[in-house]
Amino acid sequence: MMLVDQTDLVLTNGDFLTNLMGSVVRMIDLLRENNEIQKKLEESVLLLRKNNIELDQLSKKDVLTGTLNRRGFIEAAENYIKANQREGKSCLVAYVDMNNLKIINDRFGHEEGDFALCAIAQVLGEIIPDGVIARIGGDEYAFICGPGHFRKQLAEQIRKGFEEFNQKSEKPYFVSVSCGFYRIGPKENISLSDAMAMADSQLYVAKQTKDNRILK
Repeated sequence: MMLVDQTDLVLTNGDFLTNLMGSVVRMIDLLRENNEIQKKLEESVLLLRKNNIELDQLSKKDVLTGTLNRRGFIEAAENYIKANQREGKSCLVAYVDMNNLKIINDRFGHEEGDFALCAIAQVLGEIIPDGVIARIGGDEYAFICGPGHFRKQLAEQIRKGFEEFNQKSEKPYFVSVSCGFYRIGPKENISLSDAMAMADSQLYVAKQTKDNRILK
């Protein structure tokens, strides 16, 4: 601060001017502190949002296989169906069940069972790279894919996929699955849970003729 051309009034009103300027300087400091606090608060809010997004994503993932879990699948599959139906396209929903997991766990240990479960996610991911795949619990999986896939051809692709996997694998056991399918039409008004129930009923039929081979 610079005062020029001072008069006797400066001496008369010195205390007032000193208090006034002191208040101004203090106000400037408070505003600066407030800006810094506001900036830190905004950074904290952004970090909290980022962490919440990451936690939400983690809550939808299956820890073992890295695929979606049941919660994540329901959300992603419903969005997938809506997107395809808006374009006038159908979707193919599949219910997949691993064969003989309990026997593998009992004979070779749970680590080998976990390996087999991860192998299923891997093989399905290679066959349906454009779909949504999930481990929805235990030895059960589900996936949904677009109109370019047909149940008979897809069932054969899955069979061959696991056949090739078992040929390359050095494990003493076979990894195989049974599948049930249901196609949702482009204008069909059916819930995902009902479509899954229909696929599950087909899975039950497929289980009657499942591959019972366990040991190589």
